Amino acid sequence: MNKTVICRKQVVNYILSKYRDMADNSNNSRPHCEYYLPRKKRFCRMIPKVGDRLCGEHMLYASEAYNELGNINKQERKRIPCPLDSKHTVYEDKLEKHLKLCNARHTTLSDYYEKEVNSGHISQSISKRPLSDIPEEKVLHIINKLYKLSKDQSLSSERSILQHHSLKEEIDGNPDATNAIKHYLQQASIIGNMEKFGLLRSQACYIEFGAGRGKLSHWVARALSEYNNKVEFVLIDRANNRRKLDCMHTSNKMGPKFERVKMDIEHFNLAKYSFKADWDVIGIGKHLCGAATDVSLRCLMNTQSQNSKCRTRNSVRGAILALCCHHRCDWKSYVNREYFLELGFDEEDFNVICSLSSWATCSFHKGQSEGVSAETSTSVMHSKEIGSDSCANESNLGSAVFQSRLNQDFRQKREEIGQLCKQLLNVGRSAYMRNHGYNTRLIEFVDNNVTPENICLIATCNEDVDT
Repeated sequence: MNKTVICRKQVVNYILSKYRDMADNSNNSRPHCEYYLPRKKRFCRMIPKVGDRLCGEHMLYASEAYNELGNINKQERKRIPCPLDSKHTVYEDKLEKHLKLCNARHTTLSDYYEKEVNSGHISQSISKRPLSDIPEEKVLHIINKLYKLSKDQSLSSERSILQHHSLKEEIDGNPDATNAIKHYLQQASIIGNMEKFGLLRSQACYIEFGAGRGKLSHWVARALSEYNNKVEFVLIDRANNRRKLDCMHTSNKMGPKFERVKMDIEHFNLAKYSFKADWDVIGIGKHLCGAATDVSLRCLMNTQSQNSKCRTRNSVRGAILALCCHHRCDWKSYVNREYFLELGFDEEDFNVICSLSSWATCSFHKGQSEGVSAETSTSVMHSKEIGSDSCANESNLGSAVFQSRLNQDFRQKREEIGQLCKQLLNVGRSAYMRNHGYNTRLIEFVDNNVTPENICLIATCNEDVDT
């Protein structure tokens, strides 16, 4: 073996051994934070300050602090959530200084920041309960109503799976890249439907909600390459993202303008954003989780005056949003609470429907739970009717006990019930956009073997596409 290779291995092994020694010493002399994380089912791994048993982040939850001798002292310094970003905490006596340095300060100073401008603006909302805590009679009653609604009104979507030439090379050139192809197919169909319904146009500013790495905007820009100087893109996301694709465009002075806004959509006042005169605004988004879809729709509609529909100056020309994670919807943010109230569903029913919606996509535990007999699992529900249909339990939210009460026939219908719940939520959103003067469609834009979240909402002005 090459002496150089041997030498390198020795150096690497030496460095690794040093790191192991340092880790062992640090673990012996500096114990980890003693705060238990229920979701992760383990203790926090941060190392607390000398004399404390909790790290700085979890000191907020301690009513008492400990000195290095193990004696209990009343905590002298109180930690509170940062008023600019509740995800981190700060000592109360250092709050004024922290607010001048906090990274979230730049967001709140933005001209188009307005706290909760796109929220539902309701004073209080009941907290969601796990599905296993809901009486089964109530769940069955809601499912009965869902099946009745599906017969009384249309909860279906139309199929429009399209391609676009801008992604043809990527799709044809990567036959073995299964995961990449899956996303290319979705983006190609979204752009194809944009073209079909008149949403690919010049003199337009595209707002991508929940942009992430900005892939959808990137491919829309490629599809509109002939209009480089006549389109702009605004990418909104509350998180920092690595390997952003908009970086490929910001250095191109001849290409379209890309601007990234680091802000929660809930606080983004689109009406205050400076657009070019007479340019249209078009909202886009790929797989906006739960309530993010609702605040995005409200963000777009808040720019429209109440007395006009589809304005001519900086009007919202339309939107196309791929929907997902309906189980993360909430009553406060949902755009069409009136729709559910008219159907006879209250807030608690809405929360149950959101939980049931995950049955459409979540994996399901097959067979009986360990320690539960087949007789127990079927006897409870045999006497109950749900029309000619049946239900199942949600694998990730329902408990094994609740799951055991549902017979096998009910379990086989779980996906159907989940789809009904998702479609009901989508139809309410579609009706919200129609109430603002738009033509709306719920489109199945890819096969469900590409992604189970294969429905997108398309809204267009009346003058663009006839119903």
